[in-house]
Amino acid sequence: MDCSSASALVDRCPSLDEVHASLLASLPRGRAWPRTPGSVLWRFWRGVADVFTQANDRLCSWQAEFFCRTADESLDDWWIDYGLPDGCDPFPDLCSKVVGSTGGRCVDLQALAARAGWSISCVRDQTVGAGCFQAGCSSAGNGVPMATIVIAISLSASPAYGGAMQVPFLAGNSAWGAGQPLGCGPDVGPLICLLSRVIPAHVATVYEVV
Repeated sequence: MDCSSASALVDRCPSLDEVHASLLASLPRGRAWPRTPGSVLWRFWRGVADVFTQANDRLCSWQAEFFCRTADESLDDWWIDYGLPDGCDPFPDLCSKVVGSTGGRCVDLQALAARAGWSISCVRDQTVGAGCFQAGCSSAGNGVPMATIVIAISLSASPAYGGAMQVPFLAGNSAWGAGQPLGCGPDVGPLICLLSRVIPAHVATVYEVV
């Protein structure tokens, strides 16, 4: 048996016939223990197998309750555990709240952003590695901090992207100065606001638009 076949058996729920056959196979051998279909002994263990099968079915159905996307019977407990519904919570959706509570892993950030309509990829930037440092070549305040996440935002694949930033016009004030571009960059503020609630405070974040 290889690993793939072993994992395939983990989530299997035996049928009534399979449980019944297993129970009959566990009986002692001999004429006193007939396994003839329809006999008293056969019907007795059929009843026991039916009880076991119902218990197995309930256990198997509860596997789905361990995940927010497939939970049904335990949804009320999920909402209580995560303090929902809450009109002031930045994650009013259950699965968004679950993902938002997992931490700053790239895969979690991607899942959280995707649920909000943003397509991102991220990588942890480690600028100093073993065997790569040269004495006398480092400058104070230079380079990217050690704990840094670089997040690349794909605007074309992000349905939540609403366009460029809108700068309000104020009387006597200009939105641009000499030598500055007249246009405004893409407005990714909602995404930054969302991820800033999840990314640990000690981690620097660099956003790049692609």
